[in-house]
Amino acid sequence: MMTDKTVLITGATDGIGKATALLFARQKYNIHLVARNRDKGNELLEKINSLYPEGEHKLFLTDLSDIKSTEEFLEGYSKTQQKLDKLILCAGVFVSGNSVNNKGLDLTFVVNYLSRYMFVAKLSHLLEKSGDAKVIYLGGSRFVNISYDDISNPKYNKMFAIWQASTASAFMASFLDNPERNVRHIYWCPGIVNTALVKSQSYLMQKLSALFGMIEPEVAADNLWNIIANENHNFFIKRKGKDLPKKIVNNKFQFERLMEFSAQITKVKMPGRVSLVEKVKAKSII
Repeated sequence: MMTDKTVLITGATDGIGKATALLFARQKYNIHLVARNRDKGNELLEKINSLYPEGEHKLFLTDLSDIKSTEEFLEGYSKTQQKLDKLILCAGVFVSGNSVNNKGLDLTFVVNYLSRYMFVAKLSHLLEKSGDAKVIYLGGSRFVNISYDDISNPKYNKMFAIWQASTASAFMASFLDNPERNVRHIYWCPGIVNTALVKSQSYLMQKLSALFGMIEPEVAADNLWNIIANENHNFFIKRKGKDLPKKIVNNKFQFERLMEFSAQITKVKMPGRVSLVEKVKAKSII
């Protein structure tokens, strides 16, 4: 019999996202897929409905590179759902060159981080109603200083683009983690996974990936399932819990700056937060 638990997964039609959707469906969750490709989304939805027809499985199409479209989706979703138990943020891009979105912003930073910020901000009230909510941020294991001044005119290489988006997600996991409200924020580095990105690389790169311990998406999804049951850490590499680096957990100022920047760019405010401008105004009144 199907439970009333619901998981929302971004980047759900390929790789880790797809494997995770199928695993959670097997564990009797209602599966909500967020995807850009209609054909892939419908194909996966049909498969899940065929294998696990008891659930209320849904597909939502949106382009996470478009901030306005993302906000419109989240506004509608938040009004139609009663609660959300798991939010798994898998969506990410790995683009060549300095690609930008329709507003001239670094495409990688928008999809791999800003969309995640918006999901958490707009759906936090649904997560708090769960009683056992988890937010999973998929990312890498290298952290860098965020180049705020260049996001509207990116000149850095694509690996730096990936790393700074991962750094931003790690800040979110570190400072928004709130066990007292039963909402855990977990940063997860799955390692090298045999996704479409790896398969698109040269034969040599694929061999090197295998040599360095590449795993299949299904194994990564199994690791994630075990991670979610672990309450002792909020940072994992593959399935091993670790402490987030000190450059993340001891850098509250950079987190505050990140939240301010994110709210300014997206026009979406993280609930319960007071902006730096508001703090200055409050002090001037006193």
